[in-house]
Amino acid sequence: MLTKKDVEKLICNRFWLFISVTENKDFVLLFIGRGATDAYLAIRFELNGEITFPTHLAFNPPEYSRWDFDEEKQEILIFDTDNQLRIRGKLPTKWLSNSVQIQLFDGVDGILVHSPRFDASQVTERTLGGKNMYFVPRQAFNMETFHDISREDFNLKVLDCQESILNFFDQAYEYIAQHPQLENVVLAKEGQPVIKLPEEDQLIFAKDAESPSFNYFAGSRARVIELLIIILSENNKRLLNPDDSRTEDELLADVLNTQYSGQFTLTQV
Repeated sequence: MLTKKDVEKLICNRFWLFISVTENKDFVLLFIGRGATDAYLAIRFELNGEITFPTHLAFNPPEYSRWDFDEEKQEILIFDTDNQLRIRGKLPTKWLSNSVQIQLFDGVDGILVHSPRFDASQVTERTLGGKNMYFVPRQAFNMETFHDISREDFNLKVLDCQESILNFFDQAYEYIAQHPQLENVVLAKEGQPVIKLPEEDQLIFAKDAESPSFNYFAGSRARVIELLIIILSENNKRLLNPDDSRTEDELLADVLNTQYSGQFTLTQV
């Protein structure tokens, strides 16, 4: 049986990332806020019983105000700002890739995850910026991708985009244009958890039957934003021209063959 002092050593002064668990047992990261103030929901259990928020949230969720430990039931108790018991949690157990989890219940379906590979400042950078950025649509994102990309010293940006690959590129372009500190960029439409960068000042594309695939490409910020500007400009022309019946895939192939020929390499992803 653990005492509260024992539990303090296990959970305090650590960064705990909240992951929601759906009915289908999918793991989903929770964002709070929009734009420059959006961030993953993460908490810290303080020794004085308070719960603090190490990322730059637009607001502090009232469900998380202070914590305590029920020594008889061996449960972590989480209280809201009205001092009402809102969430219970089990003792930490081992989870993926040397991380540990606190399973939450009785108020929320989810887990709190602590990994030795990231701390508060790193996850904040993964939300708000950084020098190396990996873009992925929300529907292709999972925690395995997060961990694998983190190990490669890349920050990760999840985009809420439609199925259209051009919509994915449009949102990625807006973020890249607003963050000049970026150096290397990866766009992974299918969430491939790998980092492949070109050796020279070119772009690198996933190889699909000896042809380039836009489901994965990467390069320096300058080269990526250059290509995205060309693609989005050509798409605007296509949409305004009733005689242009090209599909998105045909437009992308035309851009590479006519305006970007010889400026990229292929790799197996």
